[in-house]
Amino acid sequence: MSLENSMEETASLGAHIRSQREQKGLSLEEIAELTKISPRVLAAIENDDYDKMPADAFCRGFYSMYANTLKLDPEAILARYQEARGVPVKKKHPTRPPVRKSATTPNYAEPAAFSPAFVISMILGVIAFLLICAGLYLGWNPGTYLGETIQTLKTPQSTEQFQATSEEETEGVAAEPAIVETPLPGPIAETLSEQDAEINAIPESDSSSYTLQITFDTSGTLQITLDDGFTENRHFMAGETMEWLANEAITLSLPEETTGTILLNGVAVPLPEAEEGKRSLHLPEDLLDQ
Repeated sequence: MSLENSMEETASLGAHIRSQREQKGLSLEEIAELTKISPRVLAAIENDDYDKMPADAFCRGFYSMYANTLKLDPEAILARYQEARGVPVKKKHPTRPPVRKSATTPNYAEPAAFSPAFVISMILGVIAFLLICAGLYLGWNPGTYLGETIQTLKTPQSTEQFQATSEEETEGVAAEPAIVETPLPGPIAETLSEQDAEINAIPESDSSSYTLQITFDTSGTLQITLDDGFTENRHFMAGETMEWLANEAITLSLPEETTGTILLNGVAVPLPEAEEGKRSLHLPEDLLDQ
């Protein structure tokens, strides 16, 4: 053993690190700049002052960084640090060699010899083969039977068959006697003509005189009164179209902010002017004012 190695072993860990730093001509400030470790901690490392050092986990990192900077063996430095500080050395578990797979062990993950689709195809093929054999043995061809059935459903009844059926249905039915019109005497015919003219002159049943239709651009609530005085409050929505029928009169009250299109008997009429917070329409009074 050389004298230098003997001195390194007898010297403390901090003295050994300080000696290596001084041999490389580095100051504590330069080591602090390279390792980013504070000079106070570096001084504690070189003085073996463990009371001024942080926790063991941080110290091991500092000793490793210091050793790498000085190009020393980090594991040897950490071993000496743990021995000097009384920290138990963690034993590394030996790496176990990989277990060789036995050649006799069956591989249960191997895919099946036949896929499900192949098995299903084989089953269907066997069923089809059995049906064909049964049809040949019994003298019945399922393909021919299905083809004739489909053709019968698709083929409509011909015109000749329809005519023959109609003739068979109407055969034996007695023909209805024809109605023979007998001319009436002149005075009676004239009287009947006058009565027909009076009947034709009778007006049709009462129809609505007013058809009011509104398509709203806004939403709100209106009030409408029809012929017999029945008043109804209706809520309307923007885009909605409402229609009312009346024989004599319609009175409509709308909110002032209401906008939209009004059709009276299919003809557009202007929206009533707003008065006292509402728009009122009276038919037929408003029509007479125009």
